[in-house]
Amino acid sequence: MSNYNPIQEYQRNQLLAQQAMIQQQLAQLGQPQMQQPPQYTPQPPTPQYYVREVSGFEDVKKVPPDPCATYLFPDTSTGKIYMKRLNSDTGRSEYFVYAIENDTESASADPMQQLNARLERIEKILGGMNEPVSESGANAEVYAEPNGSDTKSNAAKNAKTKSANVSECTTDDKR
Repeated sequence: MSNYNPIQEYQRNQLLAQQAMIQQQLAQLGQPQMQQPPQYTPQPPTPQYYVREVSGFEDVKKVPPDPCATYLFPDTSTGKIYMKRLNSDTGRSEYFVYAIENDTESASADPMQQLNARLERIEKILGGMNEPVSESGANAEVYAEPNGSDTKSNAAKNAKTKSANVSECTTDDKR
């Protein structure tokens, strides 16, 4: 075994692998392959859309219908979009008109009036919360703005307030 060369052994294994692969390919070419007949399944036609700009509905009527197509006709002068397709049951053309509806009531109404009306409905549902606060009542003193003229009377009222009986916190208190 003194004549053993690993490089020659590797090359020999590579050649044997290539030879086996070539023989396998030749064997496949010699055998007739079974071909399956193509299966034809009817597929529904894909819808086709055609878009063409028109100047009115009369132009839409003039276009001959195609059974597999849907036609869209934008009319830029009026802002409408016409759709035309063939009804397969009746054999007649169907027309559909799409237009933007302008809601004149909501466009002309003041948004503040709409908010006020909505708030009134909410207050009616909740009930009794929409009563105005009178300034001569007891609540007037709570919401009064200090202007300096009644500071003595407020000081007298504040002096009469009672303590909440909360002891002062010291550093030695345990909580």
